[in-house]
Amino acid sequence: MQQSGLMSVKNFLEGGFYHKNLINMARCCREETDLNKLISSYVLCGIFGDLAEEMEAEHKESTKQKLEAKYKPAINSLFKNLISKSSLEDQSTIIAELIQLHWGIRQPK
Repeated sequence: MQQSGLMSVKNFLEGGFYHKNLINMARCCREETDLNKLISSYVLCGIFGDLAEEMEAEHKESTKQKLEAKYKPAINSLFKNLISKSSLEDQSTIIAELIQLHWGIRQPK
């Protein structure tokens, strides 16, 4: 059975943060129908859309690598929680970290 929605993002994620992949990841997020994944999908859709715009403007391998290094660990962590069917509370912690990362907000120590 073919994956759809947020779980299909993982296939594109492995292909790298190229403009077309980021657009496809955002599209997959919008296709999510599982209520337990909607908030994660919504946030990731916005992030992937923003990153696609940045990659469209830059077209540099160094930019792609920088963005992957910055975002992939948190995104992979979120997927681990989604796959293990963690609570929305656990997901929200990682979602908040992703938003802080994306908006450049420093976490208090």
